[in-house]
Formats: sequence, structure tokens, C-alpha cells
Amino acid sequence: AETDWAGRFREKKFAYAFGAALALTCAAGFSHSSNYRDALGFWTRAAADSPNSAMSHIGLATALAQYGRFPEAEAELRRAVELDPSDYGARYNLGVALAAQGRAYDALAQYSAALALKPDLAEAHLAAGLILAAQGLPEDARASFTEALRLSPNFPDAHYLLGFLLASHGLAAEAAVHYRTAIRLRP
Repeated sequence: AETDWAGRFREKKFAYAFGAALALTCAAGFSHSSNYRDALGFWTRAAADSPNSAMSHIGLATALAQYGRFPEAEAELRRAVELDPSDYGARYNLGVALAAQGRAYDALAQYSAALALKPDLAEAHLAAGLILAAQGLPEDARASFTEALRLSPNFPDAHYLLGFLLASHGLAAEAAVHYRTAIRLRP
């Protein structure tokens, strides 16, 4: 029997689970700035001292995001992209900042731009899959999660989310394989 993927996915319980997963992805996308005692102060100064440095704006955006200041992080990332349009990381992180603000379509556009620059960026495939799933496009989401796993077979988040998507559509046996793999990779 044909599965009504989109209809089943639009049920609230699935949307909430993917929303929680998206929030975790947003937090993980900005986690590296904890290496500095006062990351926000450091990067604010760096961006002021080097206004034409994409890296300084990316660093400031990362620090701002850790404080939940996503609109300001977005502005810094847009400046970084303006300075260096080929920086796939800036585009990916801009997508994360936009997703954190609930701007899924804009986020998806940035993930697509990052993937155009670096097609093997597994994290961008995963993030795009989250948005596609939340938009009721589970077939596209499945393709994105599968591509993330093709690129990074030991990516526990991709295994978990693909498992969740499969389970939510009655494909328990396939889902179990991915859940077990996710648990093995991140006990």
C-alpha cells in the first residue's frame, strides 16, 4: 500500500520531534566558540579590528549564537558571506541561524548554497533533511539523510533522524537498523 508520508508527517508529534532535533543541530553548529573564556568579547573586538575579515564575523556570529542572539548572528554571517561568497561554512552557519529563527525556507536556501560550494558537507545534508521533513517532504528528507550517511557513515545524528523518519512511516525494521547504529556510535 502506498504511504501518505506528507500527511503522516504533519501530525504534531512528528513535527515536535523534528523541531527538537533541529534545535539540537542549531546548538551543535555553534559549539566551537566555547574554547575562549569570553568568546563574545574576543570576537566583538576581532570584528571591530578586522571589519573586512570574514573569519572575524563568523567568530562573532558563533559567539552571539551561543547566547541565543540569532538575529545578530545572522547579520554577522551575512557580512561574512558578502566578504567571502565562497565560504561554505559561513553559508551553512547562516542556514543554522535562520533555522533557529524559524525561517525554514531561507535556511534551506543557505544549506543549498553551502552544498553547491561543498557537496560533501554531510552536516548540511542533515540540516536540509530536517527542514524538508518539517515541511512535509519526507521523501526529500529521506534522500538528504541518506546522502549525509553516504558521505559520513558514522554520523549518529543522521542514523537517528533517518530511523525516526522511517519509524514514523511504519518502516520499523529499517528504522531499527539506524537506531541501533546511532546507539552504537553514541552510546
